[in-house]
Amino acid sequence: MTRRSEHGFSFWLAALVCAVACACSAPGGGDSSASEDVAGLEGLPSRGPLRVEDSLRVAPGEYLRSDSAGEGVLRIQGRRDVVVDLRGVRILGQGEDASLDAAQGIGILIEDCDRVTIRGGELGGFHGCVVIRNSTEVTLEGMRFDGYRAERLRGTTAVSDPADLIDLENMPATAWLERFGAAVAILDSSRITVRDCTARRGQNGVLLLRSEECEVYGNDFSFLSGWGVALARSSNNRVAHNRLDYVARSHASGGPGEGFNGAGILLGNRSSRNTFAWNSATRCGYGVLVQAPQDTNDPAAASEDNLFYRNDLSHAIGQGLLALGGRGNWVVANELTGTLGGGVRARACNSWVFFANELRDVPGAGISLEGSRECLVVGNTFRECDRGLEVRPLVLAPRGTQGAEAEHWVLDNHFRQNLQDLVFEQSRGLVVAGNRFEGSRPEAHLVELVGEGAPDAKQSEVWSWLMGPEGRTPSGRAWRSSLRRAGDESHPWMRDVQRFEPPTVPGSALAKLTRAPEGLQGLLIDTHGPWDFAGPRPKPDFATSGGLLGGVTWESTWFRFDTTKDPRGDVDAWRALAFDPLHRDRVTRWVDPWGSADVRERVGVRDFGLIATARVSVPETGTYHLSILSDDGVRLSVDGEVVYEDWTWHPARRASATFELKAGRRELRLEYFQLEGEAALALDLAPVASTLPRARAGRDGTGPRPAATGDSSPP
Repeated sequence: MTRRSEHGFSFWLAALVCAVACACSAPGGGDSSASEDVAGLEGLPSRGPLRVEDSLRVAPGEYLRSDSAGEGVLRIQGRRDVVVDLRGVRILGQGEDASLDAAQGIGILIEDCDRVTIRGGELGGFHGCVVIRNSTEVTLEGMRFDGYRAERLRGTTAVSDPADLIDLENMPATAWLERFGAAVAILDSSRITVRDCTARRGQNGVLLLRSEECEVYGNDFSFLSGWGVALARSSNNRVAHNRLDYVARSHASGGPGEGFNGAGILLGNRSSRNTFAWNSATRCGYGVLVQAPQDTNDPAAASEDNLFYRNDLSHAIGQGLLALGGRGNWVVANELTGTLGGGVRARACNSWVFFANELRDVPGAGISLEGSRECLVVGNTFRECDRGLEVRPLVLAPRGTQGAEAEHWVLDNHFRQNLQDLVFEQSRGLVVAGNRFEGSRPEAHLVELVGEGAPDAKQSEVWSWLMGPEGRTPSGRAWRSSLRRAGDESHPWMRDVQRFEPPTVPGSALAKLTRAPEGLQGLLIDTHGPWDFAGPRPKPDFATSGGLLGGVTWESTWFRFDTTKDPRGDVDAWRALAFDPLHRDRVTRWVDPWGSADVRERVGVRDFGLIATARVSVPETGTYHLSILSDDGVRLSVDGEVVYEDWTWHPARRASATFELKAGRRELRLEYFQLEGEAALALDLAPVASTLPRARAGRDGTGPRPAATGDSSPP
């Protein structure tokens, strides 16, 4: 690659700043709705749908109309040039006190139509508030959706629950609407516009399925529990200037965690040439989630040539952008600050471009390229990250193999005050040139680093190839990797980067959310999703982990074991190891198998056992329900009798048991072991009479053996 000293980091920023001024002057930003003149003033019938034949205005007022048949309370079918004015109208599919997971039916169904406008109105209590099928040039403007379909979440503010994970890998996009619902679902349609709408207290904002040339802009789909905007098999769409903040399914104890596949923006399979620009997707499970291709043998399954431009993806629980595949997508000038799981994580991604992004204050890696090939990382700022840029294979290759097929270009970036600027593991053919390094000590740990074309060069000499224009080398490490000198060749898209111009999109910037707390402090997950601290509803009474066990003091002992004392074999020999403990402490609530960060540091994360005892006051004799989250083995005894046991090596799962307890002080004994991988431990105990669904009873029929009745949900 030819090293272009005249095109440094400042060149890229200057080019972007000059181009932004003209970027918002977009066609489609004006009012393209039909005429204000609509005929008649009509109420909704008490039974059956209102079948719209011509333009009309629905009489203002509140209507409670169920739709168990899925025909739509208001139905527009096979019509053209229709305007429906819903200003001052509120349509509910169920009572406001009903649970959101019980919502069913469709509020407005638009099918086989052309040039339809819905203006204003509020809908709630439906599985799908507006469903558009096989239609063209439909416009939704100024609508509000509040209190519609959302799954009941099982995690609490103290403990995440793996049951809340959306399993995208084994779920076709055709099931998204049926399974999850949405404020707006667009299916098999084109040139649909959704603008200036708001959604609260639901799971998903807009679902775009097998649809093209649609525009979603100027909307506020925040505080949802699934996705703000989700696309699958949809191409050539523009999603711009939307507020998609606080879209999350789980956030326990204010620490790093998995996004549970909740995201401000979800890009599903076979979705290409879409533009996502100037959106705010902060405090989400993931700011952007690019789904892994479900058919890896079909090249068309991946999403290609999409542009993510100037989105704010900060303070994500997982990554600001998690990409699990795809080719030729561009990530340009986005902001990723304080993302707990890392800034960008690109797994099995080919020929992606990461250009002029701001990655700041990131625990983990600013950008992590895992098993990816031929990516271009140019003109980005990595500041105060644990690791600036990380390149490694999906699985560490066996010794003696070539390792990851990397061949990435890392050019003209600015690395500042990172713990490690560059980390390379089993990666080959890397070109690193023209980068600036400052604020960190230029220390590097090198193991089997080689220079391609210079087999006799020492490792330190090869690392010096990375020296920036100011004469500084990066901090970091390289392990069994190879570097190439910048030569005459260049990345195939380098010329396109030099000529990059911001996209033309509709809409204009929305104001920031008012009273937004710092970082993730305002993200509080209730039974069906995040609480809207900026809205009119008071703060809910959030459930905490423990129930009757909340606040009970556990005298706890942690100890090490090895394969000779496997707890699944001679359990007595395993228990005897507790007489030589790693640590002893008191724990008042189990939200993990350590109880505190200090204990975790002392004990470690694998091959340890835990034995804890406590006393609990049982208020009255009766049937009690235990809900328990574990990974790995766990056993709980009450007064010497085992009431629950799953003494196996297993992934995190929640299960339960019911059993009789006598009133008074009861002796509890908890035994737990952790082998390797993830770890989880949480317990809830409550009398059956007060165990409502909020108690997180878990899934029926999960693997562990309840020692008592085995019922996984209260009567």
